[in-house]
Amino acid sequence: MSGTATPPKPRKARQARAPQRRPGIGTAPVTKRPKPIPGVEIREYRGRGVTYYRFRVRYLNAAGVRRQETFDQPGDAIDFKAKLRLMTRSDALDELDIGKETLVEFMPEFWRLYAKRTLAEVTRRKYRGNWNKHILPRPIAHMPMRKITPLVLTEYIAELEDDGVSIGVIRVVLGMLQSMFRRAVEWGKASGNVVKEIQKPRVPRKRAVIPITTETVERIRRAMLMADPERGLRDATIVSILGYTGMRPEEVLALECDHPKEKTILVEQKVSLGVVYQCQKVAGRPPRSPRLFTHARADIAAYRLAFGIGEGLLFSLDGEPWSQTAYNNWRKRYWQPACVAVGIGRIESYRRKDGGFGKRYTGAIPYDLRHSFASLLIHEGELSIVEIANQLGHSTETLLRVYAHVIAEMEGKPRVPAEKAIALARKKVHGAGAARGVPSGVAA
Repeated sequence: MSGTATPPKPRKARQARAPQRRPGIGTAPVTKRPKPIPGVEIREYRGRGVTYYRFRVRYLNAAGVRRQETFDQPGDAIDFKAKLRLMTRSDALDELDIGKETLVEFMPEFWRLYAKRTLAEVTRRKYRGNWNKHILPRPIAHMPMRKITPLVLTEYIAELEDDGVSIGVIRVVLGMLQSMFRRAVEWGKASGNVVKEIQKPRVPRKRAVIPITTETVERIRRAMLMADPERGLRDATIVSILGYTGMRPEEVLALECDHPKEKTILVEQKVSLGVVYQCQKVAGRPPRSPRLFTHARADIAAYRLAFGIGEGLLFSLDGEPWSQTAYNNWRKRYWQPACVAVGIGRIESYRRKDGGFGKRYTGAIPYDLRHSFASLLIHEGELSIVEIANQLGHSTETLLRVYAHVIAEMEGKPRVPAEKAIALARKKVHGAGAARGVPSGVAA
């Protein structure tokens, strides 16, 4: 009838049920009041109309801090009391706390005592980003370390893979967790390094390295000089050092005016995140002095003369080392267009997630020029494998793994002196003046 409120439907009475037990501890909850147990607190709980009991044991750990453990069954509490007596007699109470900390609780100590004092800033940035993005939001970060088993880690890896995280990032995350567990074992916070026991996802096999030819190196330099003769001289000099000394980009940006010698160039420091560090990329390796070809030495001299650089860093921005942002901008604005111009790179448009369009570069990177130097030395045939590895600043095993196909290809072929190869490439690309050692962009 209009104007009359409809009475609410009566609710069905909920059936009272006992709370579920915690997995892995005891059996069903105790609902009948138990008899007193010496040294065990009997705690009464009520939920959903059911009364049940749990059993708590309080104790002092090895550091004198009050702790407690709660059990669903009286037998478990009694067994724990007996374990406490045995551990007290054998002075092993400290083992009770091993592995109780969660990763979240352990992280501040790991960061303060290890990461901040030992790791480079670039590594700390990676750790910080992976922690916040791939570890902290997931249940594994809030589990006691003793509960993190190989099965738990395998499920965690599967979650990351299902979310589209790349194999490379997953391996970095696992490396961070392995480092955390290693420190935890050293400091008595965990009984073992469970991350070390599992099989990490395998990185897909990389394709064989194809060194950039000397002629292509010179075409890159020419493209940079033609784009902007003044700034291009700086860029072409960087390319020359990368391609003809085997240095890494971070090592080139840390070069000082007194590092180039008559026949060699001293590599003893690197730039990382805008800071110059007195060390090699591979920890523990001493400074090295790779060969400095005549043309590379002439390029450096012409660059210093043109820009009036007499001391300090060869390549700086307002007197300061290049930041990571500055290097990324250099690659995007100058390196990539030059590679596109000579046909070893391309820039494609793609649709972003927000519906807009962006540009993506695929092709050679500055680090690839390091392979050009290795190829020059291998084709020259004057140095042994060990000597070439020392020139590049890595192990003989790495050299054989990366350049085995280049070495095999040289069998039975005539040797080509590196200086001659560079001179021929410069003559072909720049003209006769460059072949005689006169740097490109500078009058003979």
